[in-house]
Amino acid sequence: MRILLVSVNRETAPAPVAPLGLSYVAASVLGDGHQVELLDLCFSSDAGRDIGDALRRFPPDLVGISIRNVDNLTFPGTVSYLAEIRAAVEALKKGTGAPIVAGGPGFSIFPDALMSILGIPFGIVGEGEEAFRALASSLELGRKAPDLPNLLAPGRGSARPRQSLASFPEEGLPARELLDNRRYLELGGMGNIQAKRGCPFSCTYCTYPTISGSSLRLRSPEGVAGEMALLSRRFGMDHVFFVDDIFTWPHAHALAICEAVSARGPGIGWSCFATPLGMTPELARAMRRAGCRG
Repeated sequence: MRILLVSVNRETAPAPVAPLGLSYVAASVLGDGHQVELLDLCFSSDAGRDIGDALRRFPPDLVGISIRNVDNLTFPGTVSYLAEIRAAVEALKKGTGAPIVAGGPGFSIFPDALMSILGIPFGIVGEGEEAFRALASSLELGRKAPDLPNLLAPGRGSARPRQSLASFPEEGLPARELLDNRRYLELGGMGNIQAKRGCPFSCTYCTYPTISGSSLRLRSPEGVAGEMALLSRRFGMDHVFFVDDIFTWPHAHALAICEAVSARGPGIGWSCFATPLGMTPELARAMRRAGCRG
């Protein structure tokens, strides 16, 4: 099956952010033998033209779109991205009859509304690797969409399903080779990496538990350190941002990552989201030794 994945995020302030989640989805379907192209509209000056060019170059059997944000998260200077998201979907519909499935953090917060506004048949709430793989396989075989808790499909009502992956496996690193990594580095100064998924807290202002679930799934510290070394060696990254909801919790996991990174010697610098909860002088010193800059 030919699968076109489209990242519709075009915001570059305060820095452009590579679509890491979509890269994980790309890797999952590449592993099943599908042909995959990733169209990243972040640096596009004419999204409609670039979508049309992509559809002519790579006529898809299935299209996946990733919606990172629906606005710029800034009050009172709120800027909505909904018009450009809708324009991108309309350009896709104009150029292909392939079914479209939406996902991503922004979509997962407002799945029912966005399904209706965009007029698309499928949506995935939360983590998309397994659901997108299952949907692609079913459609390829001419079957109806599989009955999965986080897959929205025609005739299933307006429920808001939630399902998190049972684990965060070491295999299946994101397909970063499909991205223009150098351009992100030149304009943003950093790459991104994920050491865990899920957040156990219930802060009233935060959407992370809705997006990635409340159960923590931790990667092995050695796997994280190995990926950081790979990012430096293969993609020339000298700084990465941990996109974990909170890097410093749990304390023992954060400390173990720092020790694994330090054991490899001086290397890539990094920054992260953190919380005062559980922070200790020991962890702060370990983060500094491991290359943490902020």
